[in-house]
Amino acid sequence: AYIQKTPSGQLVDSWPALLGLLKEGLQLGLLPQGQFLLLAILNEFVQKCPMLEERKNQKDLQEITQKLLEACSNIAGSSLEQTTWLRRNLAVKPGPQSEVINSIEEDVEDHLPPPVVESVAKETPNYSQYSVQALIILADLVAPMLDVVYASDEKDKVGPFLVAIMHNVFPYLRNHSPHNLPSFRASSEILASLSEYQYTRKSWKKEALDLLLDPSFFQMDQQCIGNWR
Repeated sequence: AYIQKTPSGQLVDSWPALLGLLKEGLQLGLLPQGQFLLLAILNEFVQKCPMLEERKNQKDLQEITQKLLEACSNIAGSSLEQTTWLRRNLAVKPGPQSEVINSIEEDVEDHLPPPVVESVAKETPNYSQYSVQALIILADLVAPMLDVVYASDEKDKVGPFLVAIMHNVFPYLRNHSPHNLPSFRASSEILASLSEYQYTRKSWKKEALDLLLDPSFFQMDQQCIGNWR
């Protein structure tokens, strides 16, 4: 709300404080809803604030953008599993996927962990119930955010980062089972969004062509075909 109501010229002065908020938020190990909020706050700033003039500020902006998008990508990949022990080939876990997106307050109340007195080993949390929501957020934000954060002479830096993001997206596009439809639909939207920017092509062209030539390619709903078109 603060970013929305503050004139863009004044937002530049708020950048150090906002950067501190985002960094601290990442360190807290927030629930997925909190991580999504951090990314949404940063997107508000990126889309409204003019380009940061100081090189250090611009570099900090790029780094925090990558970290927040990576965090969202990791949540998106939480419904994937390795198919082999040696090679990192990912496939979609069997079972239904949740398309229901509750309000943030409801989710926080439903998933607050019990108080921990002492912990010997910390397990990796399973956020698979939020994977579809994370994919939808990436479809909305990843391409337009990176296009603003990286100036025209820095677009070559975007490709390698997108390869890592798409590593958690393509497995959903290879799976044409009915239970994977929510993820397939959101992943198709991610690919369609990226394809609007020519400099992203190296990060998805080969894999997209392989998907197009797959005999099961057309096993999808009409909305997904619209995205592919």
